Amino acid sequence: MLSFRPCRNKYIQQTSITLDVMDFFQSQKLLANILTVMGYLKLENPKTSSCWKSSARNAGYTLYAILLKAIAFSAVLFFRDPVLIPYGQHGAITFYVRIAESLYHQVCMIILLVNNIFKKRAFRKVWMLLETLQNQEYVDCYPFCRASVKIVLIVSIVYYGMHIPVVIYSCSTVNIVTVVFIVLYVTDGMGFVIYQIYVLMLIWMLENMMIKTNLRLRIAVKVGDPSILLKVLQQHNGILKCVVLVNQCFGMFMLITMFEMFFSTICHLYFSVSATWLVSGKQQIYMMALRGITWAGPLMALWWTMVTKCNSFAHVANETALCTRHFDDYSMKNTKITKQINKFLLKNLHQKKKFSAYGFFDIDNSVIYTVFSSIITYLVILIQFKQLENDLTQDAKNGNVTDG
Repeated sequence: MLSFRPCRNKYIQQTSITLDVMDFFQSQKLLANILTVMGYLKLENPKTSSCWKSSARNAGYTLYAILLKAIAFSAVLFFRDPVLIPYGQHGAITFYVRIAESLYHQVCMIILLVNNIFKKRAFRKVWMLLETLQNQEYVDCYPFCRASVKIVLIVSIVYYGMHIPVVIYSCSTVNIVTVVFIVLYVTDGMGFVIYQIYVLMLIWMLENMMIKTNLRLRIAVKVGDPSILLKVLQQHNGILKCVVLVNQCFGMFMLITMFEMFFSTICHLYFSVSATWLVSGKQQIYMMALRGITWAGPLMALWWTMVTKCNSFAHVANETALCTRHFDDYSMKNTKITKQINKFLLKNLHQKKKFSAYGFFDIDNSVIYTVFSSIITYLVILIQFKQLENDLTQDAKNGNVTDG
């Protein structure tokens, strides 16, 4: 029977469900376009994106992306740090730590670009399977669209409205070249954040799919319809297959994100602590601390959210098997349901239900404690080396004064 229901200020015709839904590719189109301009491969639906269809255009875009990353890497290596942090102003250790932070960020971007180039087919499999699952689950990704836009807006305000003014204010000498380079460097870092938001939305959507699948599984077992139960179990299997493909495509990015957050947090905490030895006046110390918070803060917040979402997905995926436990009398009702559930439970024992960092380790809440304990350990080591450097510098000055 036909019916009408309002959906975002429009009335659509439907039979039993509303089909006017936004898919994941439409919801993240803004992020994909930004990443395309900033030198990443297109992250869109292969059926609608011509980048997947034209090999010549794809090769041209790959060269464009490689050129952008080569320019960024060369600029950081030969221009940024010698201009913004002269060698003799803050000491050798601080200088080399800043150099290492900048170069590591660019190396991560290059590795990510290479991974995207070699994983094009795996990306296509992910999008095709994701589109099939969305058609089965009827997941409306409009909330994810609003969430991603809000996050991008907040991070842009923090980076461009707070971090850039703080960095410019902290520089001893400021000219137009320095300001332009600071803006370009922050924009390059913004690309990494946008990629992180894109992956976060993907994990969030898969978690939403799994929650709906668990709900349908409970209903199917309670109703006792073998055809409905088989369909729901196939949907569950498809989501877990998508997780495996996501690990293949974005596993390298998740691994890079872990080390990027780890290294960036260590560096900026070290800069904030060492500022007490380098500058005089509380205002300069506060500005140095604010500089680190405005840069590493969004990275840490997104990383924390992504890890908790990965842990939440694994928890929801493990609940699927428990959905049948509450109906321990199903074997008395239908033999087909019994066989299907037993087969599902046996297969569920060997299926991958966690996101991983390129196969090195699974991503769950335990990663948070491991990373922060490592941050504290290496931060203490850097501070000790800085203290040793200060003592040697002071002894050298005292020696020169005595000799004179």
